Amino acid sequence: MSETLVVGIVADTSNPGAAARLLRDLGQLVAADGGFSRVEVVVLENPSSQPDPGAARELSVADLDIVHVGRASQERDAARGWFGRVEMLPGRLPIATARTIVQRHAFERAAGERASVWILDEDLRLLPLLEAMARGEPPLSERLRCLRKERVDVAIGPVLGAPPLPARSTARVNLEDVRRHLDMLAALDPHAPWPDRAAENARVRRAFPEYYYDLSRAHVDAGAHPMWLEPASAGETVRSAFARLAAGVSGLLDGTPITRAIPESPALAAGSSLLVRGGNTLILRPSLLAEIPNLALRLGGRTSRRSDMLWARLAKTLQGARFARASITALQDRSGPGRSSFDPEKLLDDVRGSALVAALDTLIEQGALARGRSIPRELVERASTIYVARVGERLEAVHRSEARARSLLQQMESTAAARDGRSGFLRHPAHAEAVEQLIENARRLLAAYEGSIEPCDPSAEQLDVERFFLGLADEIDAYRKASIPSFQPARSG
Repeated sequence: MSETLVVGIVADTSNPGAAARLLRDLGQLVAADGGFSRVEVVVLENPSSQPDPGAARELSVADLDIVHVGRASQERDAARGWFGRVEMLPGRLPIATARTIVQRHAFERAAGERASVWILDEDLRLLPLLEAMARGEPPLSERLRCLRKERVDVAIGPVLGAPPLPARSTARVNLEDVRRHLDMLAALDPHAPWPDRAAENARVRRAFPEYYYDLSRAHVDAGAHPMWLEPASAGETVRSAFARLAAGVSGLLDGTPITRAIPESPALAAGSSLLVRGGNTLILRPSLLAEIPNLALRLGGRTSRRSDMLWARLAKTLQGARFARASITALQDRSGPGRSSFDPEKLLDDVRGSALVAALDTLIEQGALARGRSIPRELVERASTIYVARVGERLEAVHRSEARARSLLQQMESTAAARDGRSGFLRHPAHAEAVEQLIENARRLLAAYEGSIEPCDPSAEQLDVERFFLGLADEIDAYRKASIPSFQPARSG
């Protein structure tokens, strides 16, 4: 029996290049996979600034059924209560609000017992999946059927390439490696082959699963354990590798790693458990999208991140959803303008979101959540103290990490800029251009670190957190009772 697939994407129509690449990949996938009776794509327009006048044309793909949901339509439907209690703020919508709207639109189109919804971040590419299908591996429709046989409700696909985190929380561990590389480069002839230390990198990845994250709580600081630039091709020279390293420092501003990208993962069992929802999520039980909104904390004009993790926990706890990791791999491509902001406030949003997840976990462990039932105040107060402690601890970690990043950049600039003070082969004329690029990029990154997170007193946020959890049942109920009865946006594509 054929599958029905609805794809939901939130697109920045000010910088439509990323979403356009993803849509073209989807067009190729649909053309290559005959196992779907219908594929429909919902593109929620969410510009970060003035929309690109050519966005509609760029976000159209021949033979791909695309529905564009513009801001006027979003505001009209929100005013009618069709998305629950979402607040339509001026400017770019927070990711929690945008995800709620796009998932509701996707749900309304996912009719039938063999319908699935695929929520994808706009900066993903489907190249790993397309390449796997070209090698003769099962197409997406067949993988969906296998997951359905496993009685999986939500499948999380791996994301390769750039880590799915704010750019500012992944730069420092890469800078630790860049500083080590300078010591190694000083000892190597520019025309010698660049050493292949892939085996060492693999050992670090096995020992420290969050090797790419400056602020990991899963293990000790992975930045203390070196990772090395691997040869781009057989026989690559030291000179070529140094040029790539120097250029790569600029990419850290956009969240593109130098040494700590996520490589190809081994095949994963369909039933391996994972309680998250990320940028590559297949929902095989679409009714979950009509039961649980993406919720976030609103504080001081900012909205917390990690609403996907809250959604996953609420879906499992309140709806009994079964989550699994599945080998439906995507690649995160942060090339192009505006893909990941280095704004320090975005990092604060992430800190708050992480703390909110920790507080919710406490309530779940205490059995405080049940559908339609408010959470007892004393448990909410206890959870809010967890939030306060976690934010305080995370902010201390951020300040330590950023101070270290600034120190590393200053060391690099000093080492590279002092021509007479460069050691060994760093003085070699073959490296002159790379050294100058390293200096320029280090200075740009150092300037970006001048803006730091505004002082934040998490204890002053405690009452807001308590109100969030005390109103959680009503918020979910308002969303669950919403519907979109007359639902015919204009189509394109």
